[in-house]
Amino acid sequence: MMLDTLFIDVILPLPVPNFFTYRVPNELNDDIIIGQRVIVPFGRGGKLYTALVKDKHHTPPKEYQAKYLYAILDNHPIVNEKQLKHWDWIADYYLAYPGDIFNAAIPGALKLSSETKFVINRNTEFNSNDLSDDEYQVYEALTVREVLTLSDVSEILSVKNIHQIIKSLIEKNIIIVVEEINEKYKPKVVQFVRLTTFANKEENLPAI
Repeated sequence: MMLDTLFIDVILPLPVPNFFTYRVPNELNDDIIIGQRVIVPFGRGGKLYTALVKDKHHTPPKEYQAKYLYAILDNHPIVNEKQLKHWDWIADYYLAYPGDIFNAAIPGALKLSSETKFVINRNTEFNSNDLSDDEYQVYEALTVREVLTLSDVSEILSVKNIHQIIKSLIEKNIIIVVEEINEKYKPKVVQFVRLTTFANKEENLPAI
């Protein structure tokens, strides 16, 4: 029996005006749920982002060839369809991009990307026997390097699909996501010209 190819439209955590369509591997067709998080590649470099499933269908995009989604992060939706409709209203009312609403509504720890940084949660005590071999390897690497990105973890474990490992470590409170905030405010500098005491005297003006 030939399966129909399933596609999903996703919201990326980026200031882009459209939803983007990805192809679902056949073995994951039954696992796709609107409102769940998935990992998808985006851009020429194939940087990985956490996206949110907005819709699912069987219509391929006309403007480009759909890439395959990379992984599914959730067994259940983290946003329901009523909330997604409310996001649509917010985006329309405030002329905002869907990705801006996504970024504002979802905590940073739930939006992993290739350059997301992790550190050890020093406030958590745990038994190393509760960790898988891969999880313990990530923990050991963090004790040495202190900060790791998803790309670093993928390189250390020599595997690409490491998101479930990271998700498990976050849920066990063993690692936490580092939120980096870049200061966007720049003070406005105004230049003034002031006359000297000599130039301020009217009788000295002919000499200037």
